[in-house]
Amino acid sequence: MFARGPDGVKTEPKHYLTLDGIIYHRTDTKDVPSGFAEVDVKLDDNGETFDTVLTAGLVGARVCDSEDKSLSSEGKRDTARPVVAWWIFAKKDVVEEDPFGRRF
Repeated sequence: MFARGPDGVKTEPKHYLTLDGIIYHRTDTKDVPSGFAEVDVKLDDNGETFDTVLTAGLVGARVCDSEDKSLSSEGKRDTARPVVAWWIFAKKDVVEEDPFGRRF
């Protein structure tokens, strides 16, 4: 098994995992995209209304220790867990709009 580095040269992976006969390669956390959605919300706070945006989804990954030495030599920093979050914020006046219709 091999991988290609940024320069296109074949390299041996530093680590991989086999579970139930399936080989998993090592993935750099910078290569895992976030996944989230946004929705416009009209918020009524005791009669005062605000135009807001609610954003929610997978916003990152947390690298954890499994403490399982069958997964890695030390059982440290060998597991990734999703970080799920949501937040709501008030919109400001529209200044510009990008090609996707997002306002900023």
